[in-house]
Amino acid sequence: MRQRRGVLAVACAAAFLLAGAPAWAGEVHVYTDREIREALLELLNGAQRSIDVEMYVLTDDEVVTALERAEARGVQVRVILDPNQSSNQKHVERLKVHGVEVKWFPVNKPAQMHRKLAIVDGKRLFAGSVNWSYNGLARNEELMLLVEDAEIARKLDEIFAGDWYQSWLGHQPEY
Repeated sequence: MRQRRGVLAVACAAAFLLAGAPAWAGEVHVYTDREIREALLELLNGAQRSIDVEMYVLTDDEVVTALERAEARGVQVRVILDPNQSSNQKHVERLKVHGVEVKWFPVNKPAQMHRKLAIVDGKRLFAGSVNWSYNGLARNEELMLLVEDAEIARKLDEIFAGDWYQSWLGHQPEY
């Protein structure tokens, strides 16, 4: 498994460089399947300043607890969710009670806000295919990249900032 991750990391970095990006100074770590949960929790538990999340499904109890604990230790935690994914409502009030800012992305059915992204401390990003749900983290075949590069994180943070600006608070049964 480790060798496969190393080969994928090199391939991802090479593809990025060949696409005409500026000189690469970061690191890429590739996680698959059951190893994603541990990497995600380590990332969230190690956050020092900020965690920005865009997630289609956020229902995993361990991950929600890690976000609450981050907020409790002074990390700014902001979450954008798809309003049409009803399972997200399960933890929204719990997150808000613990000080986590939660907004709903403005999409109309049948469209979805299908992103799976976390930006931590403005320099690390976790992106790929996995929803932060029990199935996503414990059962499905998934892939996530942890990219440690401030420039790439900054670019994705600009996207997050635009999404945060247009998203709304509260809950509406249908958007």
